[in-house]
This record gives sequence, structure tokens and C-alpha cells, in this order.
Amino acid sequence: MQDALVWATSGRLSSTVPQTSGHTYLLVTVNVENTGGEAVYVPTTAAFLLNGNQYDITYSSGLNQQSYNGFQEVQPGSSRTGVALFSVPPKQMEGQFVLQSTSAYGDDPTAIWNINLGEIEHETFDYSDLGLESGIQFGAGNSLYRLSLQDWTTNNGYTYTTGDFEQEHTPSDGNKFVICEVYAENVGENPVRIPGTYSMSLIAGNSQVDAGIYRAENERYQGGEIAPGIVRQGKILFEVPSSASEYTFRTSLTGNITASWSFPK
Repeated sequence: MQDALVWATSGRLSSTVPQTSGHTYLLVTVNVENTGGEAVYVPTTAAFLLNGNQYDITYSSGLNQQSYNGFQEVQPGSSRTGVALFSVPPKQMEGQFVLQSTSAYGDDPTAIWNINLGEIEHETFDYSDLGLESGIQFGAGNSLYRLSLQDWTTNNGYTYTTGDFEQEHTPSDGNKFVICEVYAENVGENPVRIPGTYSMSLIAGNSQVDAGIYRAENERYQGGEIAPGIVRQGKILFEVPSSASEYTFRTSLTGNITASWSFPK
């Protein structure tokens, strides 16, 4: 069971969530083996029964070819495996997974498995209110990265070098800089796209601001696609009101999954 379905396409991570509020995904892997002497089709109907309600299969592009398909033919000695995806309320109770074959002769064999939802591990993708250096691991399959907020500072300006000249970058009147240092590492086996500064913001008091440009290029954090084993670590700049004293750093992991770090704690 999981609150979102996450998948990777050419290193880019995407996700979908159940359309019904309060529901979660139940994923049931089904294997159908033909032990007879003639070709057969896998059971055409799959459903999950829970608390008097029937939930039919939900289809998602995130499963690609892994989706359970009731129209597949299975040759003798062969098998088919697919994932049946259901959007269900996360009740701590027993339900029934049902497979049924239909035929023109009305002989419709049915197989039923009892499944206790309370005994299944539930992945929530809740990455809210993390502490400093609390890292998360995110991804799908072999496309995985670790991400953490390593450090932060506040100041009224900093210096950097451009060519042979030293420059100073200062905030507007009534503002200050919050500089966050972010660490990202590809811990999977495939190239993966990590969050960029365009997906990052900082909540400071009653204000929410987007990431600005940290002028020291050799210290600046850079998102984008990275190869396995590659680390990206750097600084991200936010200009916030001087009166702010508590902060929440937020970054979008996919369109509907967000991670946030609150500081100081």
C-alpha cells in the first residue's frame, strides 16, 4: 500500500495519487501460469471487496507494461505477471481480492484471497517538517537519489569573485539573506534528475519566497540530471524579511510530492 505511485521515465521522476481524497493505493501482483495443454486467457475481472464495497482496477501510466491485463493469452507452460492497482480507503481491516474468468457458457470460475490491510506495510511519502541533515531517499526502481539540507546561515551580504574582481551582493533594505546548503547524491543505478532551484522556496515568517541566484558559481547548487554515484552539493540563496526568525525550506520532488525542512529546531 502506498499513498502515491512513483515512476521514472528517462531519469525524470513522476507520480500520481488517488483521485478520491483519503484513499491510498493497494498494489496486488498477480501471476497466472498455464499448466494445461491449450492456450488460455488470464481471468478477465479483478476487484477488491472491502467493507461491503467493490473497488475495480485503477489504470495508471506509471505501471506501463506492468499493469494487470485480463485480455492476455497464456500459452501452455508459460505465465503472465501483472500488477492490479486499486484506490481504496486505508482501513485496518480484512478485504477480499477477487479474480474471475468469464465465458460465453456461463461457467465463470472465481478465485478469492483474503487480504488484511492492517498487516501490509504502508508507504506514506510524508517528507514534511524534517530536521537539519535529515536525508530522504526518493525515486523508483533503479532511479534513486538522496537529498538533505546540510546547513543554513543568515547574513546581510556576502562577497564573491568574478574574474579578477571581488564583488559584494547585498539584500534590499529591510531584508536579509538566508543561505541553505543542499546535498544530493545519485544512489541508484541509472541517471536521475534531482530537484533544481526553480522548484525550491523558503517560508520565512509570513512570507514565501522563491530561490534567488547565489553569485559564487563554484559554490552554487545545481539541479538536473546526474549519473550514478555523482554528488551535487551547493548553496541556495533566499532574500527574506529581516524580522523572520523561523524558516521552512521546501522543494518539489514531483508534481504532487513535496519535502520540507524546518529550522532552527
